[in-house]
Amino acid sequence: MTGHYDYGLVLVSYLVAVLAGYSALYFGAQMTHAVSGRRLWLGLGAFTMGTGVWTMHFVGMQAHKMEMVQSYDLGLTVLSWFAAVIASGLALNRIGLPRISALQIAVSSLFMASGIVVMHYVGMEAMRLSPGLVYNWPWVTVSVVIALAASAGAMILSRQLADTEGTRARVLHAVAALIMGAAISGMHYTGMFAVSYPTGAMAHPDNLVTGGWMGVPLAITIGLLLILAIVVIILDRRATRLAAEQAEADRKRVSQMAFRDSETGLPNRSALDQQLLDRIVKSQRDGSTFALLYLNIRNFRELAPVKGARETPEWVPGVARNLSNLVRENARGTWLCRYSESAFAVIVDDPLAAHQRALFRRIQELVTNDRSLGDNLEWDAGQSLFPDSGSSSRSLVRAAMIIRNPGEFGDIPKETTGSDSRTDTEEAVGA
Repeated sequence: MTGHYDYGLVLVSYLVAVLAGYSALYFGAQMTHAVSGRRLWLGLGAFTMGTGVWTMHFVGMQAHKMEMVQSYDLGLTVLSWFAAVIASGLALNRIGLPRISALQIAVSSLFMASGIVVMHYVGMEAMRLSPGLVYNWPWVTVSVVIALAASAGAMILSRQLADTEGTRARVLHAVAALIMGAAISGMHYTGMFAVSYPTGAMAHPDNLVTGGWMGVPLAITIGLLLILAIVVIILDRRATRLAAEQAEADRKRVSQMAFRDSETGLPNRSALDQQLLDRIVKSQRDGSTFALLYLNIRNFRELAPVKGARETPEWVPGVARNLSNLVRENARGTWLCRYSESAFAVIVDDPLAAHQRALFRRIQELVTNDRSLGDNLEWDAGQSLFPDSGSSSRSLVRAAMIIRNPGEFGDIPKETTGSDSRTDTEEAVGA
């Protein structure tokens, strides 16, 4: 019996296979890292993959126009669907394990291929023709090989998707679905080529499923279900992205709490330690130097009670803003932090350079009689130089906390710490 193909329905069958592959690949990939809900992902993956392959088969059958009216035995038709879904579930269950070997990929591929082959040929037999179908066994073998290759590709791609993120994952996902659709369709139409319909063959009169329902109506129904599954995928991806963004925001907030002073918004003592360590490493690499300035409000405890508890949060941030402006206006290559309740610290890169002298002069004025940072504020100041004053963050801070006379501030001598230098070296290693 001769026939021809409706290429519109052939295209529809391919699109159904692509939709099925797209959703099944995603659900299968989610199983790999799923802490909970693994059974849900498995069930969705098995249903979409098995149902998609099954639908593709019967739409493809309807695309083959013959002289006789196509009809199918209900029991065998349902059995072919079960074979596809169960085989898909077995395959995805294996491929979704946290760790998987090449042997397990091969076993998963065998499960998937077996389901596709059984579904196809049981679906063919569901026509219950008299006389029966005639098989070309070499071409049947080719169709089985194509099913194995398609299944192996699906399993490998599903595994790769589980370990890929971002744009690359989306592109890989789309390409994989297109390839899977082509492979599944290729297996089906090769299997169709392997079958001959005897002249005058007729379907069994007790067949309950007519071919008209297995074409466009089935494609539309299952296509809508697969599109719904893809909508679930999109919503899940959006929820995952939002969760990741929230987690990143929480991480930054926690990091800010750990390295920021909550009252002034300036970096805190922990951030100072990190900055000093970074500059020590940089200095050891390129020979650069830096200074650490320590600025303490000497009468802080006397002023704070007078200002009052409610006003203190406004007073201290104001001092911090004024000090930040002073540093920014008089030097470049500086970094300011709040070291303690009453003290601030400034790191000055290349302190011996001429362009940094304005900052040291401004600090001298601040320590003597300048009140521009706040009424009645009295300042003490100290300084240290790396590596002359110390070779570790701890020794630099300790040296900077030694209060200097205003006239000495900014005069950075080449100090030699003598026996204390061995301790500094040991501390640098510890730091």
